[in-house]
Amino acid sequence: MRRALALLLLLLSLPAAPIAAAAVPATAYLEQLQAAEGLLGEAEASLARGDEAAARMAVRSAGQRLTGIDQVVSPAGEVRADLSDLQEALREAASDPTALGSAREVLEAHLRAAEELVAADAVEAPGARASLDRALAQVASQSLLQRARNWFLRLFLRGIDRAEPASFPVWAYWVGGAVGALALTWAGIGLYRALTGHGAGREGVWVGGRGTASARPPQPAELLQQAQAAAGRGEYLEGIRLAHLALLLHLDHLDLISYRPAQTNREHELQLRSRGPSLLPALRRLHDLVEECLYAGHPARADEYGQAESLVMQLWREGDAASRSQDATPGRSSPASSH
Repeated sequence: MRRALALLLLLLSLPAAPIAAAAVPATAYLEQLQAAEGLLGEAEASLARGDEAAARMAVRSAGQRLTGIDQVVSPAGEVRADLSDLQEALREAASDPTALGSAREVLEAHLRAAEELVAADAVEAPGARASLDRALAQVASQSLLQRARNWFLRLFLRGIDRAEPASFPVWAYWVGGAVGALALTWAGIGLYRALTGHGAGREGVWVGGRGTASARPPQPAELLQQAQAAAGRGEYLEGIRLAHLALLLHLDHLDLISYRPAQTNREHELQLRSRGPSLLPALRRLHDLVEECLYAGHPARADEYGQAESLVMQLWREGDAASRSQDATPGRSSPASSH
């Protein structure tokens, strides 16, 4: 009996294992954000009355409403909810109620994203896995280094199997090894040039005619003309890709995003959230269309190119308007012109 009681006390004294937070439905996630918005409204009203203590309490309650939300289940699937920027803005507002405006802007961006999650539809891409497997198989079969390695192995192994133990002098193996090393080095240099200078990223450099002193990057308007020309030839997928690239470079010239080829579309959306939030819904629709055509195996036809071009031109005009409004703000420096 004493042993049983001692074992029970030991089990009760062990620390409890952390419980993983369950995924929240998209509708409940939106309701929590709306409740937090209401609390921020109460905080602003309290601050207007001069009651900073009540304002701080309302902001803390808004932050507690959003604690523990990590995953959201939407009709399109389960996604990760990153509320770190909103929680940081709420902590700043709790310590300094005059920062309520900034916290409300961040909250409104999350509200718009939550509304899109509630209205989202599941994306089906039949045949995407098979297309990816075929592409990977083609890359593996066309590997220059692998083919060179197999050729040299067959050459030397065939000669060694047919020869007597003393058929080849030692220096012959050294010469063969040196020739093979030179051939592999040449093949590696050729592969490196193919991947860095003559394949990926070629459209990022404008090459003039012979005798030009230096190359210059293409301008957004030039890329847009190239996209229209590709669509005119029936190359709608290339037209969508070039139109999307032209828009990103145009937004970069307007200082609305900082374009880097290695960045993802979602990283560009995060940059635009603070500099041009009104452009976010249209940019997300364009990114969804581009990703479906480029990566999910959705066929690129005239309709898809027309949708992409319409969104690009809409964002182009709205970006110009947002840039002009930011230039008119006192104390803001003018971004570089895209013309």
